[in-house]
Amino acid sequence: MGPWARRHAAAISALILVGLLLNYVSALEVYPDKSPGEVLWRLLGFFTNLTNGIVAWCFAAMALRGRFLEPFWMGALTLWVCIVGGVYYGVLFQPLEGLSWYADLTIHAIAPLAVTLWWIAYAEKRLSWHDAVVWLLWPLLYLGYALGRGALTGAYPYPFIDPLQIGWGGVAVWFALLACLFLTAGLAMVALSMVAQALGLRRIS
Repeated sequence: MGPWARRHAAAISALILVGLLLNYVSALEVYPDKSPGEVLWRLLGFFTNLTNGIVAWCFAAMALRGRFLEPFWMGALTLWVCIVGGVYYGVLFQPLEGLSWYADLTIHAIAPLAVTLWWIAYAEKRLSWHDAVVWLLWPLLYLGYALGRGALTGAYPYPFIDPLQIGWGGVAVWFALLACLFLTAGLAMVALSMVAQALGLRRIS
């Protein structure tokens, strides 16, 4: 890994960690009746926070080790964090103020954009059609996790996976739609990687 890729990976990791910290601090303000541990537990129920945390950890590991992740994993991280932004601004967006606005902008918009630009500039684009299918495992695992939490606590992180609001049939329809979105976006990434390879485009060293 070249010095610029390493520095930018470290910067992206730091940026996301700051965004997650701001999100936590703002949540403490929004829920003053809850303990810090309860607020943390609530935030750990969201796909946004878990995915951003995974991305931050992986980019920090790359920066510290000075080695790229496998193309499969770089594609996965880029896809997952971009879906975070796409679903939020397409389905869940609501205007916020103060610290919540900064946190929201960082983890839903700036982080996906930064990771995408890093993937374009530095990542090795050697992907296969099979990768787009395997990338669906993370949202599938998250669905099981979120539904399990909801069954225990009675609270679900998103309205489109809340069977108490929309029923199990509604949850199934929403998940199918989101899975199609993940798969379509993943296939588009694979296609772009193949075009880049066919044109002989090189990553920045």
